Amino acid sequence: MISIITSLSADDLSAQLRRAGNGHPYSYTCKFEGITPLYEYKNGADVDIIAVPGLGSHALGFWKSPSSEDVWLRDFLPKDVPNIRVLLYGYDTTLPGSLSKQSIEDLGGALLEQIIAYRASDGTSHRPIIFTGHSLGGLLIKEALVRARRRRSNANSDLSKASYGLLFFGVPNLCLRND
Repeated sequence: MISIITSLSADDLSAQLRRAGNGHPYSYTCKFEGITPLYEYKNGADVDIIAVPGLGSHALGFWKSPSSEDVWLRDFLPKDVPNIRVLLYGYDTTLPGSLSKQSIEDLGGALLEQIIAYRASDGTSHRPIIFTGHSLGGLLIKEALVRARRRRSNANSDLSKASYGLLFFGVPNLCLRND
């Protein structure tokens, strides 16, 4: 099980995240599975930032300092780039004792489906996207974008055309050494 250190209870953490949502009707759980909005510019965002964590990390915990409750995607990035919506993608990144047989293709396909469904539900399918990924998260982003480009559908085409940037942190583009 992956855990993050916080002095907040699960209820207090969820309440703090709701307050940071600027009045948008977001719902939070502590597992952060699927797409979770972390921040949205109150006058409407011009671009989506979609963050995908790496293997063995918590969807929210990776993007914060161990010595602080501040999450840079929610608490600092919007101050520098205000007209954004920050979306966090969470998936099972468990390592110890994991019996998961999911491939990068499976996980990338799930990411693609989640993004398309989320953006279609609020009518933002054409909004520009900047992806940021750490480790395995970067590989999942690349897989999702390759699938979006290869599969001919309006939803995939919209996502492919809306993708404007990639920020990768520690992504094993050539190989992963596990020694």
